[in-house]
Amino acid sequence: MNKYHRLLVYLIILSAIFLLNDFVFINIKSSILWFLVDYIFRIIVIGVLILMIKKERLKIEDLGFIRIKIDKLVIWIISLSILSILLNNTLWRILYKILPKTQQMFFPSYDNNLIKVFDLSIGIMLVAFTEEIVFRSCYLLILKDKIKSNILIIIISCIVFGMIHWSLGLHAIVAAAIWGIMPMVSLIATNSIWPAIVAHYLTDFVAFSGIIPENWFKFIN
Repeated sequence: MNKYHRLLVYLIILSAIFLLNDFVFINIKSSILWFLVDYIFRIIVIGVLILMIKKERLKIEDLGFIRIKIDKLVIWIISLSILSILLNNTLWRILYKILPKTQQMFFPSYDNNLIKVFDLSIGIMLVAFTEEIVFRSCYLLILKDKIKSNILIIIISCIVFGMIHWSLGLHAIVAAAIWGIMPMVSLIATNSIWPAIVAHYLTDFVAFSGIIPENWFKFIN
C-alpha cells in the first residue's frame, strides 16, 4: 500500500467516526454523558490526526497551519464568520420548513452553568477544530493528488460533511453541505485553515449560546 492509499484509509476512518458516532448519541439520555461522549469522540479524532502526522511524516503546514498576513487573516475571518452566521440562521430555518421532518437526535440542554461555559468554549472549539481539519484540510490534502478540479473536491467534502449531520434530519444534511462550501473556498484561497476554524467556532457559538434573539429571524418562521 503506497502513501496515498494509506492516507486515504485514514481519511475513511476519520469520516466513519463522524458518520457513526450519532448512533451512540441518539440513545443517550443524560446530558452530561452526551457531552462527555462527544468530547471523547473529538479527542479520538485528534489522536488519529496525530497518528497520521507521525506515521506518514506529514507536516503541520500540510493541514493548513501556516503563516498568513494579519490583514488577510482578519478580512477572511470577518467575512467568512458573518456569511456563515447569516447562512446558518436563515438557511437552516428555511429548509426545516420545506423538507420532511426526519430529525432523530436533539442537542441536550445545559444542566448547569459550568457545563455551559465549558461547552461554549472548549467543547465548541473541539468541534470546529476537528471538523475543519478533517473535512476541509484532510479532504483537500488527500484528494488533490487524484482530483485536479477544486470544484469537485469541494462537492465531495461538502456532501460527506452534510452526511455526518444525518441524525439532525434532512434539513441539517442539506444546510451543512451548503454551509461547507465557504470554509473550503477559504482554505483553497488562503492555504490557511484558521479562518475556517474561527468562523466555524463563532457560528456554533452564536447558534448554541442564544446571543442572537430568535425574533431577529421571525420573518422566516
